[in-house]
Amino acid sequence: MDRDNNYLKIAKEFSTTLQNPALTMDDLCRLIAISTFGHGAAEHVSLFALEPEGFLRLIASFGLSAETVLSQQHIPLDKDLPSTRAIRQNRIVWFDGLDNLSTEFPSISEFPHPLNLEAVVAIPIRKVGSPIGALLISGSNLPISDSGLEFLEVMSSIIGLWYLYRDALAQQTLTAPLKLALDLELTPRENLIQGLMARGWTNLQIAEDLGFSNSTIRQDGMSLFAKLGVHTRKEAGDLYIP
Repeated sequence: MDRDNNYLKIAKEFSTTLQNPALTMDDLCRLIAISTFGHGAAEHVSLFALEPEGFLRLIASFGLSAETVLSQQHIPLDKDLPSTRAIRQNRIVWFDGLDNLSTEFPSISEFPHPLNLEAVVAIPIRKVGSPIGALLISGSNLPISDSGLEFLEVMSSIIGLWYLYRDALAQQTLTAPLKLALDLELTPRENLIQGLMARGWTNLQIAEDLGFSNSTIRQDGMSLFAKLGVHTRKEAGDLYIP
């Protein structure tokens, strides 16, 4: 009963934290690692997106090496892994036992993973009932119980609602820059410069590409900043609408 009450408390705190519009997906993974099963139990957290082409792509993580992150950018659904199985079967996949991990999931040897895995759980993230991604949690001390599985189902639903919330928020924030761009009447060159800023180009690169002096591009950039009401190149690029 105490553990059930604790799960309920964690779920409430988790849902409250997700209401922060500044929360990133990496923040989400860190939050899950720290708050779900207690500090230190969940050592690695991975968040995958299900791409339209039919593969999983790692979009956020906690506790993974750079090699592991790079290896999990394109995981076909026909690979037998906890994350892909959770998507294919649309259910939580929980496995406990390091010795039998490669036997249970033959494809796991193709993808670098932490060597100290003793338990792993993969949770489908659903939007309107259909999987749109997967959450993978692994560690050496994950408690396995019926109440724990029910708790993870609740967490999956909360994260799915968070996706809907993010989509709605993004739609609201996109309408303002669109109106702003229409009202400002940027010159064609300013619009082009803004687009190149969005791609991370420097003033010198823009000047060389467009055939103008660096000082001209700098002046155009200052005019662009003033019209947009921003102070950095990243802020200007974030408001760019192709």
